[in-house]
Amino acid sequence: MPAGRKLEGRVAIVTGAASGIGKSIAELYLEHGARVVAVDLPGRSLEETGTTGSGSIRRVEIDVTAPDAPDTIIGAAVKHFDGLDMLVNNAGIAAAAQFEELTDEVWDRLIAVNVTAIFRISRAAVPHLRARGGGRIINTGSIMSATAGPTLSAYGTSKHAVAGLTKGIVLNPPLSHAAQTDSSLPSRRARVRTTASPCRRRSPCRCRARRSRRR
Repeated sequence: MPAGRKLEGRVAIVTGAASGIGKSIAELYLEHGARVVAVDLPGRSLEETGTTGSGSIRRVEIDVTAPDAPDTIIGAAVKHFDGLDMLVNNAGIAAAAQFEELTDEVWDRLIAVNVTAIFRISRAAVPHLRARGGGRIINTGSIMSATAGPTLSAYGTSKHAVAGLTKGIVLNPPLSHAAQTDSSLPSRRARVRTTASPCRRRSPCRCRARRSRRR
């Protein structure tokens, strides 16, 4: 494998790939030789992602909360790249409001994008990760996965849920043998990383999520 091409031949899906963290992840994967399915909402300039790099890219414009989103997104990887090795659930939204002013609509949308979409897309991905002998699911969290804010009740709840879902996915047999799952929780002052790794034993899984905090 040529130096600097650590992901040569791997297939990755990155949601929220039109800007910010998602765009950076998708383009870094391409630089390392991965084949990438980049996902974001229509009209978000997704065509600007992956204009450089040596890997192949397929762009999918879809709302991750759409009923057919899991099948469409996973299907793009399988159809165009013959499988899936990595899923990066990065799409997310935030909204600030005093708790008593938080509407049902805002709450439901935040949970749908930040939590339910991760659950549905990850569930659809697992059989394909297993078919390749294992893989990785990476869920983008937040410092709000470990703390709270006065106007971020809904967002903080959703990111706490991301951390819990991440640990739960991999500790649920037989998924413990299907994928290694990480939730990255960045902040300026601290980096909190919650990692749930698959048990490699043949017996029932007794492993536990590992959590570390580094300042």
